Amino acid sequence: MTNANNTSGDTMSQAGGRARRRRTKGALLVGALALTTTVTAVVPLPGVSHADVSESEGIQCTTNATATFDVEARDGWISVPDGNSIYAWSYSRGAQATGAPFQFPGPVLCVNEGDNVTINLHNTLPVPTSIELPGFEDVKAGGVAAQPVVDVGTGDLTSLTTAVAPGATLAYTFKAARPGTYAYRSGTDPQLQVQMGLFSSIVVRARVAAIVDPSWPQAVKDATACAYKTAAGTCELSSRYDINHENLLMLSEIDPELHNEVDATVHGTLPAGASPVLTYAQYGKPYAPHYYMINGRSFPDTIAPNNAPWLPAQPYGSLSHVAPYDAATNPLDALIRYVGFGVTSYPFHPHSNHENVIATDAQLMVSGAGSGEEEKFAIMVNPGSTVDATFRWTNIDQYSEAANPVPAPYSNSLNLTEGDLWSGSPYLGTSNQLNPGINGKTQCGEYYHVAHSHDLSQATNYGASFGGMLTLIRVEPPDNLQDPAHKCNF
Repeated sequence: MTNANNTSGDTMSQAGGRARRRRTKGALLVGALALTTTVTAVVPLPGVSHADVSESEGIQCTTNATATFDVEARDGWISVPDGNSIYAWSYSRGAQATGAPFQFPGPVLCVNEGDNVTINLHNTLPVPTSIELPGFEDVKAGGVAAQPVVDVGTGDLTSLTTAVAPGATLAYTFKAARPGTYAYRSGTDPQLQVQMGLFSSIVVRARVAAIVDPSWPQAVKDATACAYKTAAGTCELSSRYDINHENLLMLSEIDPELHNEVDATVHGTLPAGASPVLTYAQYGKPYAPHYYMINGRSFPDTIAPNNAPWLPAQPYGSLSHVAPYDAATNPLDALIRYVGFGVTSYPFHPHSNHENVIATDAQLMVSGAGSGEEEKFAIMVNPGSTVDATFRWTNIDQYSEAANPVPAPYSNSLNLTEGDLWSGSPYLGTSNQLNPGINGKTQCGEYYHVAHSHDLSQATNYGASFGGMLTLIRVEPPDNLQDPAHKCNF
């Protein structure tokens, strides 16, 4: 649900060798909801250890021509909208010693189906850590099969996969055999380490030519991709999507007290008599999350662009862009990839809209008749699971002031409530004068819909409503509805 996809490293290629190109849209967040956009250029950066510098919306991939990635497990600080700073752990691209910044969550790794993938993990944390790769088979660590780790003294399982000692480096290798959305995360004391931020996602892109309609405009044909294949190896039509409208939403939560206690242990600031906390077993308090996040940010930071300079450690935004469905000019759906990293289920809901679930845990949903997608009012994202869904916004009523006016008079300006994200008109593509004192944020008469966790306790910042696991969907007017004086840079 976006119009941009930044890449870091070598530009990804699709089947047939066509380079994936993205338009980007910069944004500036002023106060809570001030949103202004400009167009910037995509400049792929060499390697995978450099920070992206351009601003955009949408999935932001880290790629490499050899599918080899260097990540460093280390600590840093993130911010939340109520002004608090949170100590966190995460995977970062490249080494701190070479200038690679701390980032939360870790880099989104995008590879092609069939790639032999290597992730070199260097551990700078004071405890052993690891990378667990659920959904991938025959994972090797250091060239041998990755194995769970058991404490020889107590017999306790300490890691779900081969761990890396502090200061050491280990290569995890596997084959990306099947397309889909996957998680990667710490398998070592995951109740603490995943909570601290050691998680991110892997996207495996299908090697299959997308099926296009000969009548579509060339720009639509060029933007057509398939997320999944049929058993026969052809494009699964239910997974066909617009590569310019692809989003990844990583859902997580934070117990700030747990983070504070780990911080105090690492930095030697424990109060007298306090116990150190570097494992979850040492945490002597009830688990109590107070911050809920999408891509490592809480609302309103979620709608800031990728690589917003005021969020230097949290590079991934989640503001989504779509345009009204049109069978001739805009026939492709958006693709939304969900990944759950908390300890509870997140019922994520695109307000006033439904989505079609096409896959769970990188497994295509099929029925006896073939495609088995399910229309959902809320997408249930379970702990550790992934869900892929398509999204379509249809201008059902086709409102226009001349042909199909809203069947109600405008409210009197004395009792009219206007929000920052209202254009002054109920008509998509139309901007009208706002009341004095209202600073409108719309550019071209676009619509905004809320997308949020339907467990409203998760749409909060430490209990304060309209925050947390919440973002916006921006509906762009098609060209024929846009006022030439107020064009969207879409």
